[in-house]
Amino acid sequence: MKVARDQRPVRANASEGLSIAVELVSGCGHAFWPRPGRRISARPADTFADLAAAIDAAFGRRDLEHPRMFVLPGEVEVSWTDWCDGPAFTGTADGRTCRLEILRPGDSFTYLFDLSRDWSHLCRVRASGGRGCAR
Repeated sequence: MKVARDQRPVRANASEGLSIAVELVSGCGHAFWPRPGRRISARPADTFADLAAAIDAAFGRRDLEHPRMFVLPGEVEVSWTDWCDGPAFTGTADGRTCRLEILRPGDSFTYLFDLSRDWSHLCRVRASGGRGCAR
């Protein structure tokens, strides 16, 4: 995955992958404005765990032991409790196997990092992907 630190869109077409705009909305009880943001380039075959790693790297996170979760359109939740081998939370799709191919242009979803401090990110898909994710 590629990260662009400026606000210019990273061009990606359906055959090449996804362009996802990510904005840090809030964390530790504070709302941010203007919102710091990054553009992430990814392939539809990448997993949500891969996307989380790219977002965390783009925002300079070092404390990666915290639980994280995505909330997708239709209230689909994607999670995992441990970076390498823990299970997904009950009732959620596993972020290590669920692929970004389920995302569509225009989709907005949330990435939550460190659920106790609620670092919330608004993510918006700017280029298209494919389909499918099982719980």
